[in-house]
Amino acid sequence: GLRAWLAGLVPEHTALFIMNDPYGILMYGDARSLSPSDRHLLLNALELLSQRDPWFRAADWSDGPLGALSGPDMVSSFQRILFDSKSSSHLRSLVLDAIKNGPPLPQMQTCLVNILVNPKATYHERSDALCTLLRMTSDGACLVTDVFKSGQLDDSTSVRLKADILAKLYSPHLSPDDVVTLIDDYLTGPERDGFGEISVLSHKLPDNSLLDILDKLSKLLCEKKVEGGRRNKHEVCSIFSSLLCRLLKSDTTYQVIQLWQWLKGYKCIR
Repeated sequence: GLRAWLAGLVPEHTALFIMNDPYGILMYGDARSLSPSDRHLLLNALELLSQRDPWFRAADWSDGPLGALSGPDMVSSFQRILFDSKSSSHLRSLVLDAIKNGPPLPQMQTCLVNILVNPKATYHERSDALCTLLRMTSDGACLVTDVFKSGQLDDSTSVRLKADILAKLYSPHLSPDDVVTLIDDYLTGPERDGFGEISVLSHKLPDNSLLDILDKLSKLLCEKKVEGGRRNKHEVCSIFSSLLCRLLKSDTTYQVIQLWQWLKGYKCIR
C-alpha cells in the first residue's frame, strides 16, 4: 500500500516502485493514473513476477482494481499473454479479470471466444471469458448462445460451463430442451470426479420454466436406466428434487397427472 501511494506522488520514481512490487501497485494503487508506458512496464513486471512465483495471486483473488490496467493500448500485449502456452494460469487470469473489469475491448472478442471453447483452458479462465463476452458487447448474449448451440462446448470438460451459460441466458435465449439435453449428457457421459458441476441449475433457472423442465426431465428419466452407483446420478437426483421442491412451493398451477409423472421420474433417478 505504501509503495502504491508513493508511486503516484513521485512520478520520477514510478518505474522503480513498479519493478519492486508490481502486484501491490496494481491492487492498492491507481493504475489509471499511470502513463501508457508505465502501464506497459507494470504488465511486463507482472510477467516477470509470474515467472518467479506462478501462484502470485493465491492469497488475493479480488479483481475490481484490475480493470485499471486495461485499455485499447494493451490489446496486443493481452493477446500475446493469453495465446502464450507458457504463461502461468494466474497471469492469464489476471489479464482476463483486467479485461472483464475494464472498458469494453471489442478487439478481444475472437480471443475470448477461443478461450471459451478451449477444453485445455481452466474453468476459471473460461468462466472469465464468458462473463467478459456478456459484459463487453451488446450482442454478447447472442454470441455466447451461438457458441452454445454450435456444438463447440460438447466435450466433457465443458459441462460446468454449459450449466453456467444456461443459468445466465436461459430466457429468452435457451429452452427446457437445452437444460434436459445437458442433464442427459451429464447423466450418461463419462463418470465425473467432482460434485456440484451442474448444481447451479437447481437454483438459477427462473420459476416460470420449472414446469416445462420437470415435464421433459421426468419423461427422460423414466425412459432411461442409469447405473446405480454413478456419482453423476446422485447430482441429477439432487437437482431434480430441488427443482421439484421449488415448483411445489411456488404459485405455479399444475395438473395431478403432471405431479404423478414427476414423482415417477424422481423414483427412477433415486
